[in-house]
Amino acid sequence: MEDDWLERALEAQETAEELRASGRLEEAEAALREAAALFEEMDGPQSPDLANMLQSLGSLLDQQGRYAEAQ
Repeated sequence: MEDDWLERALEAQETAEELRASGRLEEAEAALREAAALFEEMDGPQSPDLANMLQSLGSLLDQQGRYAEAQ
């Protein structure tokens, strides 16, 4: 089970990077939110992986001009 969620989280992160690179920012946001939720569910709110996903999400929101949300 643990390997399954990790694989799903990493796949969502990779998908987000690909979508972001192709300019599909809304879809990339959804994928990052999915990865973040998986890391938080499995590792808790102090997860370094969750922190990385949230940083990536903030950067993506900043790129979209959604500055208040990015904070």
